[in-house]
Amino acid sequence: MDGLDDIRHYPARADSIIRHRAKTFSDESDFSRPAIGKSDRHDTDYSLPNRTDWHRLKTDQTATGFSYLIGEEYNNSIAHSKKRKKVVVYFSCFSYAATAFIATSCLLFAATMTASPRT
Repeated sequence: MDGLDDIRHYPARADSIIRHRAKTFSDESDFSRPAIGKSDRHDTDYSLPNRTDWHRLKTDQTATGFSYLIGEEYNNSIAHSKKRKKVVVYFSCFSYAATAFIATSCLLFAATMTASPRT
């Protein structure tokens, strides 16, 4: 399936691209437990800017991570921070301001998808 960027260039394909992304958005392969593996290292270019939050997630081996694509190239990973009592982005190939907005939108979308049957 081509990326979401194709929607702008091929609007006739937009419906099939969006439907494919919606159906595969929460595939089992998008989840990881633990969210951050014991051998993973903090990468300042892509990891959560707050090292303390990142390390808390790393030490919480019960935390479940969720990774999702934005377009074809931008991958984000989120997990629930027990300490902060909210979902945080712990890996991103995208700007953090945009990521926070998109992560919230994705969680709301996922909630609506699980509340209604997929077609």
